[in-house]
Amino acid sequence: NSELGFTFAHPRLLHLREGISLPDNFDPYPNLGIKVDTKVVNKFKDKYNLVKYNPSRNLAKVALLCMVNAKSEKAAKDAINYKLYKDRAKIGNRVRECKVKFAGLPKNIDVQAIIDKIKEHNKHIAHWFNKGVGLELQNIDGKIMSFVINGI
Repeated sequence: NSELGFTFAHPRLLHLREGISLPDNFDPYPNLGIKVDTKVVNKFKDKYNLVKYNPSRNLAKVALLCMVNAKSEKAAKDAINYKLYKDRAKIGNRVRECKVKFAGLPKNIDVQAIIDKIKEHNKHIAHWFNKGVGLELQNIDGKIMSFVINGI
C-alpha cells in the first residue's frame, strides 16, 4: 500500500507553469494576520475532538482557491464572502456545525486585505488569479492522478 502526495496542487502547477520549482517547505497560504478568538477555537476543537484546526489557514486555502477559480477579483471577493456567510450559517446546526471551517474568526473580515496578502505571498503566480484557470488546473490534476493510478 503506497500513498502519493501532491500538496498544494494548484499553486504548484501555476508555479511550474512559470518555470519555478518550489521548495518542499513552501506554503502558498500566508499568515493572514487575523486575530483569532482562541477560546472559541479551543472549545470547537474539544467539542469535535480535533487535533489540528486553524481557521485562519482554512480561510487562506478557501480564498486562494476562489481566486484561482474566479474570472474577476470582484467574483473572487464575492465568493470568499459567500463562503464566510455559509460557514457561519452552520453554527448551531447539530448536523453541519462539525464542518465549520472558520470558527473563532471575527465577523467583519477585510476580504480585500486577504486577497492582497495572498497575491503578495504568491507574487510569481498572482497574474493567474481571477482569470478562471481553476477548471484547467483541475483537468491537469485529473490527468496526473490518472497517470498515477494507471501508470504505476
